[in-house]
Amino acid sequence: GIKVNTLAAPLHATHRAVIDALAEGLQAAGVAATNIIVWDRSAAQLTAAGYVSNPHYQVRAVLEGAGWDSQRYHDSSLVGKLIWGDLLYGHKEGDVSTRSHLPNLLTHTLTKLIDVPVLQDHDATGLAGCLYNLSLGTVDNQRRFEVYGQRGDPDIIAIYAMPEIRDKVVLHVLDGLVGGYAGGPAFKIRYSWPQATLYFSRDPVAIDALALALIETQRVAAHIPP
Repeated sequence: GIKVNTLAAPLHATHRAVIDALAEGLQAAGVAATNIIVWDRSAAQLTAAGYVSNPHYQVRAVLEGAGWDSQRYHDSSLVGKLIWGDLLYGHKEGDVSTRSHLPNLLTHTLTKLIDVPVLQDHDATGLAGCLYNLSLGTVDNQRRFEVYGQRGDPDIIAIYAMPEIRDKVVLHVLDGLVGGYAGGPAFKIRYSWPQATLYFSRDPVAIDALALALIETQRVAAHIPP
C-alpha cells in the first residue's frame, strides 16, 4: 500500500511521477502490479491528483470504497462532531464520537506500507508530513485533532503507533518537489517554493524534523511567525 496525500489536489498533492517510479521499483523487485495499491481517503481527490488504476498499480479510496473498520479505532476523550464520510455519522444521537476508525483497506488488505506525503505546513498541527499522513490523514473523525491550538497532540503519535500502521511501514518518501510554508494543508501559491528534492528514510521523525526546519527557514524569510 502506497499512502499518498491528495488533500490539496490538484494544486499540491503527491506527484504521480514519484508514485510511478516507486511502483516501477517495486515491480523490478518482484512485487506484482496487482499487489500494489495507491490509496487515500477521497476518490475525488485521488482523481484530481491524476491517480487512476493502470497496468502498474491499483488506486483505491477509503470513501466510496472499502470504508472504515468498525472494530479497529483510536479512542480519545476529545469529542468530535461527525460529518458525512465518518463511519458513525447518522448512527449515534447527536452525531458526536470519541472514536477515529482505521480503513478496512489498511486492516484487512494491506501488509506493507510506503508513506509518501508532501512538504507542507499545517495551520493547526504545524506540519502535514510523514507522521500526519499515516495518522490524521488516515482515520475518520480526525477534525477534532486539527482545531487550532490542539496540535494533534498526542493523538498523531498514538494513531501512528497502532500496530496496523507502525508494524507495516517499510519506507517514508517525502515529496519535496514543491513546498508550502503557510496556510496548509491547503495550497497557496504565494506561500510555496520549489524545493526540488525527495527525502527517503525509514524514520518518519527524521524526515519531519528536516521538513519543519525547511518550512521555518521559509517563514523567517517571509516574516511569518514560527
